[in-house]
Amino acid sequence: MTATNHDDHYRRIEARGVEPIRVMESIICAGLPEEWHAVARRNLCIALGVKYAIRLGEKDNADKELDKMENYINRGQCMVGHYRDWE
Repeated sequence: MTATNHDDHYRRIEARGVEPIRVMESIICAGLPEEWHAVARRNLCIALGVKYAIRLGEKDNADKELDKMENYINRGQCMVGHYRDWE
């Protein structure tokens, strides 16, 4: 699991053994050669980070969305060997 503070609904889902970001990463990598998996996962995470940047303060409070944005950007960067190690 990642090192983030998830909302209650994500903690309940993860308690059943499912981490939504892992499912999305598996889907986005399906059919791609193994050597492209890190790039595909990185791009997904960066896109999710951009989503939170665009909607900053519109759904959740700005600090919470900034934390989410940082989480996804950092996760995406570690896919290619940068920033925090998420594994």
